[in-house]
Amino acid sequence: MKLLLIGHEDRYAVEQLQLALFPLEPMEPVEEAFDGDGAVSTLHRGATWLTATTKITRGGKSTSVSKRLRASEETVRLRRRILQQSYYLPSGKGSRLGCPLRRPAHQDHHEAPAGRRQRRQR
Repeated sequence: MKLLLIGHEDRYAVEQLQLALFPLEPMEPVEEAFDGDGAVSTLHRGATWLTATTKITRGGKSTSVSKRLRASEETVRLRRRILQQSYYLPSGKGSRLGCPLRRPAHQDHHEAPAGRRQRRQR
């Protein structure tokens, strides 16, 4: 999967998450815009907010998530956290893209056996 960083150089934090979430897809860092599957991790520094946005495209479907942090509260740790959160959320549970490591949807909610449910209803 291609990875383009815009506005930051926190490659390690994003690459490690990409490798963990998409272990079967080879990671390919790129320096310019691309077509096809991949991720674009962007960090925008405004007067008040630091905004991390990640757009992930897989199989022709795209999704993106943005996370913000007050610029006055920025530390390396918090900046990396919002970059990782913006990457993790569009690739994981609830995403149209789906994370290959997660369980099938029918296994996400554990239901109690029918007999147990009936006892609670009495």
